[in-house]
Amino acid sequence: MIQNIIEYFRKEIEPNLIIKYIIYTPQYDLLEKCILLRFENKLIDLNHEFVDDLLLEDLYDGIKCIISSCGIQATFEEQTEIDKYNEKIQ
Repeated sequence: MIQNIIEYFRKEIEPNLIIKYIIYTPQYDLLEKCILLRFENKLIDLNHEFVDDLLLEDLYDGIKCIISSCGIQATFEEQTEIDKYNEKIQ
């Protein structure tokens, strides 16, 4: 399923999209809502899920804080797997 999502974003939004992190969680809807609320002032367009003017590490740290604070069960994809998703465009 993640491959389909990545292909969609690369086809419809940004062909050179590079994946930095992948987080799996059964509580994805809660996590997404919390992320959008936390970074609302950084969203490029309130109808999209893209942030601007934010360091990647600050975004990542903010997401980890949300996961920890809310007790969300989450798994972070290994870098070797993420690299496979990025091979096609590099």
